[in-house]
Amino acid sequence: MAGNSVTFSLTATGTAVLTYQWQKDGVDISGANSSSYNIASTVRTDAATYRCVIGNGFGSATSNGAALTLGIAPLITTEPLDSNSTVGSTVTFSIVSEGTATLSYEWKKDGVAIADTNSSSYTISRADLTHIGNYTVVASNLYGTDTSRTTALDVGYAPTIYAQPESGNLNAGENKLFISAAEGSETMTLQWQKNGVDISGAKGAKIVRYYKQYDSAELKWYKDSDNNWCYTTREGVLNRQKISSSGGKFQVSNESYNCGVVYWNNPWQLLGLNFYAVNGAQSSDAGSYTFKAVNRFGSDASRAAVLTVKSPPVITTHPAGRSVIAGNLMWFTVAASGTGLSYQWQKNGANIEDANSTTYTIASPAAGDAGTYRCVVSNTHGDTPTSDAKLVVLLPPTITINPVNVSASSGGNITFSVAASGPAPLTYQWQKDGANIVSPQNVMISQHLQKFDSAQYKWLKDAEGNWCRLNSDGNLYRQRLVANGTGGVRIQAETYNCGVAFWGNPGALVGRSIYAINGVASGDAGSYKCIVSNTIGSTSSTAATLTIE
Repeated sequence: MAGNSVTFSLTATGTAVLTYQWQKDGVDISGANSSSYNIASTVRTDAATYRCVIGNGFGSATSNGAALTLGIAPLITTEPLDSNSTVGSTVTFSIVSEGTATLSYEWKKDGVAIADTNSSSYTISRADLTHIGNYTVVASNLYGTDTSRTTALDVGYAPTIYAQPESGNLNAGENKLFISAAEGSETMTLQWQKNGVDISGAKGAKIVRYYKQYDSAELKWYKDSDNNWCYTTREGVLNRQKISSSGGKFQVSNESYNCGVVYWNNPWQLLGLNFYAVNGAQSSDAGSYTFKAVNRFGSDASRAAVLTVKSPPVITTHPAGRSVIAGNLMWFTVAASGTGLSYQWQKNGANIEDANSTTYTIASPAAGDAGTYRCVVSNTHGDTPTSDAKLVVLLPPTITINPVNVSASSGGNITFSVAASGPAPLTYQWQKDGANIVSPQNVMISQHLQKFDSAQYKWLKDAEGNWCRLNSDGNLYRQRLVANGTGGVRIQAETYNCGVAFWGNPGALVGRSIYAINGVASGDAGSYKCIVSNTIGSTSSTAATLTIE
C-alpha cells in the first residue's frame, strides 16, 4: 500500500569482489548498489519491476524481476454540486474519484445510507418535498475510504403566472392599473417591466392578508407582502402607505390603486394579486408591460400588456392679442408639448395658407389683417387649438363724410360738417385757407335721444355730454359752460344751421364734427377743411369753399 516501506534483497555467490546495481523497469537506480534495496515510503510512481545486476572481474548475472504493486486508497477529485430542483424533475448527484480498483460507493441522505446506491452517481427520477436534505457519498476499496463534501438538495415549485395583466388604451392624464399574480415556492422576487426593462422600484403591491375584524362601513384593511398596511374604500380604491429606507432614514410614501368596486364587495379576491399603477399617463408611459416572478427554482413572466396613450398636444403658451400700428412688423407665437407636432394658423376660423410653424408673422399689417387668430397644433393623437388672439390694426382716421361747398348771404348762418372713423380718441381741427381756426364754434354730436323727441324738437347730446336740440328748420341749439376769463364760467348759447334735411334724420348728425359761422361776412369767404387726428396719425378732409354773395 502506498506509504509503506518496501525492501528488495538477494543472495549471490562468486569470486570476490561482487558488485550490485539495482534497476527499476530496466533502468539503473542511482545509489542502489548493495545486496538489498529499500523504499522507505512508497508512492504511486514506485509501482514497477525491480531487478539487480551482480558482477565481478569474471562476468555478471541478472536476477529475476520482482514486481512492486501499490494499492491506492480512494480520492474524490470532483465533488457533487448543490441543487435547487422543481417538484417532479430529475436530480442527479455525481462524483469523480480515483484509487485502486475495485471502488465501491454508498450515498447517504442526512447521514443515513440510501439502499442500492453503489455508483459514482445517484439519480432521483421524480423529486418531491421528501427529498429535501443533505447528501454525501463514501468511496471505498481495500486500501481505504473517502467521503465527499455535503451537498444540499432543495425541492420546490418554480413561479407560475396565473393572472395576466390586460392591455389598455388611455387618453393622456388617465390612470391604468395592471394586475397580475404568481404562485410558487417562497421566497419569490416580483418585478414589473416595461419594454423588457425592470421598472425601478416597481415590484408592485402584493396583498397577502385581509383583516376582516377591522372592517368599517367605509374601509377594509389588509397587509401587503412588505407588512405595510393597506385599505380599500367603497369606490374600490386600494391605498397603501409604503415605508422605505434610504441613507439610514425612513421614508413614507402613499400609493393608490383603482382596483374597482368588485374588490370592495369581494375583499378576499385581492389576496395574492399584484398591482402596478400608471397614474396620469403621458405619451412616455406607452409601451409593453410584463410581470416577472423569480425564485431559486426558476422564473415565469406574464404575457405582455400593451399600454397605448393618446396624447394630443398640450398648449403651454397661447398667442396673445396684439394692437399694432399699420405697416409695423408683428407676429404671433405658440408653444406646445407632445410628439410629432404640426401647426396650422387660422384667421377667423379659416386656415392661413403656408402658416405652419410656431410663429406666424405679418410683415406689414393693414386694415384687412385685423381679426381673430389661433393656431391648431396636431399630432397622431388629435388636434388642440390655442385660445383666440385678437389682432387690432391701428390706422389713422378715415374721412367718411367731407364738408361741402356753401354759398351764403352776408349776415347769414352756415355750417360745415365732417365725419371720420378710426381708433379713438379722434380730435378735430378746422382750418381756413390752410391755417388753424383758433377756438372755432364746433360741436361733435355723439347721441340721438329719440325717446325725448317731440313735434317741436329732436334731442341729442354732444361728446361733452351737453344737451342739444334740433328744430324743424334744421337749426341745432346747444348751451354749454365756458370759461369767462376771470376764473369763473358762463353759459354760452350756440346755434348751428345744419339744414332741414337733418330734421327728418337727426341720427345722421351722430359722429359729425360741425363747425358753425353765424353772421357771415365777406372776410369769412375762403377754403375750409378739417384735420382729423388720433394717436396713429392725421387725415385731412377735402376742402369746401365758402362763397359770400
